[in-house]
Amino acid sequence: MADNIVDLQRRYARAEAERMRLRHLNAALRQQVESGVRPGAIELSPLSKGFMPSDERHSHVRTYDTDELWKNFASSNLGLNKRYRIYIGYLYERMGWQVDYSGGRNLISRKDNKLIVTISEAIMTVDLSAMQALLGAAMECKRDNPSTIVSAMCVTSSALISRVSSLAKKFSIAVREHFYFRNFPCVRCKAYSEIQRVYYVPDDEEYLSVKMFPEYGDRYCWSPDEAEAMRFYRPY
Repeated sequence: MADNIVDLQRRYARAEAERMRLRHLNAALRQQVESGVRPGAIELSPLSKGFMPSDERHSHVRTYDTDELWKNFASSNLGLNKRYRIYIGYLYERMGWQVDYSGGRNLISRKDNKLIVTISEAIMTVDLSAMQALLGAAMECKRDNPSTIVSAMCVTSSALISRVSSLAKKFSIAVREHFYFRNFPCVRCKAYSEIQRVYYVPDDEEYLSVKMFPEYGDRYCWSPDEAEAMRFYRPY
């Protein structure tokens, strides 16, 4: 019990330190943006307007109800946003990007010598502070990875207000508005080896830490039954 409390205290301290770091970063960034200065004179690489695959193209014919697999994702705004964020990450993974979900509200996607920082919002529009935080995170990634092509992207099921849209244009942040959530095959099947073939559902603790490599036999399934039919099993 004591170990759990200590672990929670450490996690809270790390989260609070990160919150304060981002708060100071956003304050400095806001001041620079308002004065018309590009933060750190760092240029982000623009993405093409049609970079993200169209959600219509990914409207799956199958109608399997996956809601049962998302029991720990409450039907609150926070739960729905998490589910939307995982859906956006899934689309990146389908395009061959390795996605890191540990960046708070941001997704960090890597492929070859490219990196994309993405914010997603399913319920409300992305506000100015969130867009500034995205820009700050992208600038940090560029500063820490100077030889990498770094881009930023905002994906929302809503539309951006004019001043947020203007900020995005000014700093080459790609925007996809009215991008809606679609049901998708959310069971992750990981082929660690010929023998160790494991599947994970969204409620599993390890779900977001699993890196998918379809070229090595990893795949996405609609249900545990489908995964088991393909010789994947639950790790516990």
